Amino acid sequence: MRGAAEPILVVNGTDTAVRIARGVLAQLGVASVDEASSGRAAIEKLRRKRYRAVVTGGAAAPDVEGAARARGAVVIAAGAGDIAALKRALQDALERL
Repeated sequence: MRGAAEPILVVNGTDTAVRIARGVLAQLGVASVDEASSGRAAIEKLRRKRYRAVVTGGAAAPDVEGAARARGAVVIAAGAGDIAALKRALQDALERL
């Protein structure tokens, strides 16, 4: 897994969605997870730290996606509405890293 020591950034404005994403990532063996509640906060975090992936709620602002990709992170668009689908999407994406 590429950059396995680098954390994953979860970008979502709702605590519930972040909690779900964190739980799913923990089930998949990802221990290092940071969070940002807005696009602006995500971009600031991306400027200060390297991430292997950025998980968005599926409708991330293009500037967040662009900032993530410019810094070598993979963008994973995954809504938290269906936990099983979220887990599959994250698992598939993490396997490709």
